[in-house]
Amino acid sequence: MPRLIDHARREDELAEAVWRVIRREGASGVSVRTVAAEAGLSTGSLRHSFPSRIDLVAHATELVARRIDARIRTRRADPDARRRAVRILAEHLPLDDARRAE
Repeated sequence: MPRLIDHARREDELAEAVWRVIRREGASGVSVRTVAAEAGLSTGSLRHSFPSRIDLVAHATELVARRIDARIRTRRADPDARRRAVRILAEHLPLDDARRAE
């Protein structure tokens, strides 16, 4: 029986692999081959999700943008305007490992 693949999850795992490669080798180190190897997949499997390097990097960027947006949304609920502004701005600063990696 063929294995069922959660394509959205696979795409996000590949995006995470892009960021690991960038942190280790810099943006110039990102290629279909290096990201596939980082994710433990064949280049053919990667290309099934992302036909080009540009599509892959675009998704990785969108993933980070979604995460930042989700964190900012939680800060908008604070009724104190000054505290809300400080917390929203802080989400853009590298204050912890997750934000530093982004």
